[in-house]
Parts: sequence; C-alpha cells; structure tokens
Amino acid sequence: MKNVITLIGVLCSCSLALIGQTITCPPTQTISCTSEIDFPPTIEDGVGYVLEEERLFNNQSCDNSSITITYSLADQNNPDEVADQCSFTLTITPYESPSQFPEDTIISRYTVNEVLGKSVLAEGIFPPIQNSCNIVYSFVDEIVPLNPEVFIFRRWTALNWCTGGVTAAAQEIRLTDIPEGSTLTNISDCNGTEIFVKDLVISLNDEVIDVQSCSPFYDSLHHRMNCLAENLLVLDTDVLSISSSELSDPLLGLKLDDLINIQRHILGIKRFEDDCSMYAADINRDGRISGADLVELRKMFVGIYAEWPFGNGTFYTVNGEERNSIEFRKSDFPLDRLDIIVSNKGNTTGN
Repeated sequence: MKNVITLIGVLCSCSLALIGQTITCPPTQTISCTSEIDFPPTIEDGVGYVLEEERLFNNQSCDNSSITITYSLADQNNPDEVADQCSFTLTITPYESPSQFPEDTIISRYTVNEVLGKSVLAEGIFPPIQNSCNIVYSFVDEIVPLNPEVFIFRRWTALNWCTGGVTAAAQEIRLTDIPEGSTLTNISDCNGTEIFVKDLVISLNDEVIDVQSCSPFYDSLHHRMNCLAENLLVLDTDVLSISSSELSDPLLGLKLDDLINIQRHILGIKRFEDDCSMYAADINRDGRISGADLVELRKMFVGIYAEWPFGNGTFYTVNGEERNSIEFRKSDFPLDRLDIIVSNKGNTTGN
C-alpha cells in the first residue's frame, strides 16, 4: 500500500476558518485501467481551506485491483484541522481488448552507422496502447543494411500477465537517409538547416560521369566521391566537381520576407544579428547593406535579372573552406567528410 498526499490548491486567502464546509465525493465506480484517474469532489463553502487528496492503491491481482481516494478539507493555517472528509473507490478492470501493434513505417534521416548494433526507437513505431496496465510489450530486431537504406524486421510480443496469453506480430521499419531519388549529403544553408538535393551531377573535367558503379555500395556523397576518385584514377591535373541546378538557382530560398528583413535592417527597426543574414543581404557585395541592395533584390524578384550580377549568386563552404564552386583535385582524396554550406544572395531567412 502506498499513501500519496497532494495539495491541490488554496480555495481562499481568508485567515479565519469558517464553519459549514462540506465535501462530497463522486460515487464508487468501475473504470478501465487505461482511463485517466481524475474525479474531483464537490465542495460547498470551502473558503479558508485547502483540498488534500490521498490515494490508496490495492493491486493484489487482476481480479482485485482498486484505488481508494480520500478527499479532505483542511484549514489552510492549521493543516491538522479537518472540516470535512469523504472517500470513494475505483475498481479497475484489466485491459481485455486484443493487443495492438504498430504498422509498417518509413523513417528518414538515419545513416547506416547510426543504426548498426543499435535499437531504433522513434515516435510512431510503438504500440498505440502504451498504458494498457496488464499488457507488457517487447520486441527483437533483425537489422538488414541495404545501403543507403536499412530495413529492420521487428518481432513484437505482447504478454497479458493476467491471463498468461502471448500475442505476436511482425513489423517492417524502413530507414532511409534521404528522400526518394536523391543522394545522402551533408548540405545545409548558412543557418545550419539541411538542404535535400535531387539533381546532383558529378563531372570530371566538366564532363558528366556515370556514378552507378559506386552507387550500390556507398551511403553518402563523400563515400561516393572517394569511390569515383579511385575508380577513375584521378590525375593531378583533373578536376572532379559537384553541381546542381537546385543549388545554383538564383531564386533558391528567396521570399518577399527577405525584402522586408533588409528594409527593417536599413531603417534600424530590426538589425541582423547573424553573419549569415548580413552576408546574404549585401547583394552588390560592396561591404555594406543599403537601399542599393534592396533595388537589386527587387530586380531579381520581378524578372529583370535572370542571374545575379556582381559575381556568382551562390557561394559554398566546403569542409570549412570558402569556395565559388564545389571542386576537388587528386590531393583532396580520400575525403574523410564532405560538409557543404550553401549561401545565397538575398536569402536572409535561411530557408
């Protein structure tokens, strides 16, 4: 048995206790074990008193489980003085419906290395009834890596400790790093938000190359680049490059909010506080943010510009080094990582 006393709240700030306080408990009743236990009493003339609650749990067996709840009105200045008290009992019935198991599901943004040897625990892949009292769920995983994806075949069991019955079910969890048709990359904007790119093109000396020979066995872009550099026997004079029409789109991430943000910065209403926004707002690259940058951004929005003047509109930081393009030479390989940060003119919101 376990006694729990909880002070729920002060009913009045009066300093003197009054006479005539009464408290009426709800009727004794039977509830399911999945029900919330929230049955407040009815209080009359409870000024100057606080409500105390005591719960006595009786969990002897599946057929004899109950909670006795006692409510008391106690003087807020003298807790030992009880004006009125009542009790009622909740008889709890066990969970008798068929065990429920989660459906097959797909979860994104896992890498193979994150999964191997670990149990995948994520929202949406657990049984829908978690507080079923007398049902205990457990599972065993079989992990099958099929780069760049991983399949987890989860074998569920549900034990009803009231009846001793066991129910089993199988679930397929597919873990995918990336959207369909794209390559796993570590590409983000200047604010650290991930960018998923579907049309990455890899070229050797400006000629597009077939990457299929490295595709089935490598789950990330930097692994694929290492594979290609080795298979193609890249020479000192060769340039292996990555490009994408999505990343070079001059309108990538631009919104009307960017115009408003730059204007507010110029007027001093709300200044940019991060280097990413400051860098993006300097459209003409003169080292300051002014009305001239607003004019240039408007020209891009209305279609006067098909591409940015004042140099390239997209800048990259590759493994910490600023570049105008994503290019590699023989001395860069093998890559131990490939983190790419994309900065676009005018994109002050970072998305």
